[in-house]
Amino acid sequence: MLWGSWSAARFLVVRYTEGSGGEAPCGGGSAGCWLGDCFSLDVINDGINTTPCLAATGKFTGQTWTLTPWPDGTYRLTNDFTGPDTSLDTYGDTHDPWLNTGDHTGQHWALTGAGPVPGTVPIPALDPA
Repeated sequence: MLWGSWSAARFLVVRYTEGSGGEAPCGGGSAGCWLGDCFSLDVINDGINTTPCLAATGKFTGQTWTLTPWPDGTYRLTNDFTGPDTSLDTYGDTHDPWLNTGDHTGQHWALTGAGPVPGTVPIPALDPA
């Protein structure tokens, strides 16, 4: 599960990799799929490209994420914008998210299933700017 308001699966664009369990749940094999129309996990394009953010959903390479299994049963999250050597990480002291190379504990993500939300739950306004 991701952190805070980013934990909702609808904010992710996910592409399945070989060995990750088969075809994407909304079809298209490894082509990827959008699981919502509002905001998606993205990367700020500032030349450094290590800061993740929620941005208005679109067909952007920073919003196309690949989950690759680590040997310990967790997953590594990379995206098409920063490439296969840079993955979603967290700082050890603050747990704030960032993108980093290598193999660090903050880059090992355990995925858990999320059930339906009963009733109507308001989602706070998010400013993509």
